[in-house]
Amino acid sequence: MEGLTEGRIVHYIPLADGGDGAELASDRHCAAMVVRVFEPGGGPDGEANLLVFLDGSNDGFGDTPNSPTRWVTSRKFSETNEPGTWHWPERTTPVLNPFTITP
Repeated sequence: MEGLTEGRIVHYIPLADGGDGAELASDRHCAAMVVRVFEPGGGPDGEANLLVFLDGSNDGFGDTPNSPTRWVTSRKFSETNEPGTWHWPERTTPVLNPFTITP
């Protein structure tokens, strides 16, 4: 998978049954950092270990009490945003500030 390296930010879709240990909706896109890539570029499936960033205690707890992070291992890339997979962050159109004064 081109561009997949340690340190990249991706979006992770939690497992629907809470199998990740956090209480998240399976349609949620969570920020995650790639911490290990398997094979060059993650191989054909883009397999990687991720550190998922949670939105505080309302998302459940991470690996340790009061931790805002959760480790997920051996997760594969998906273009269709399947639960338990990661994908590149969606591109958004920049919003122009209507209050900006141009000379």
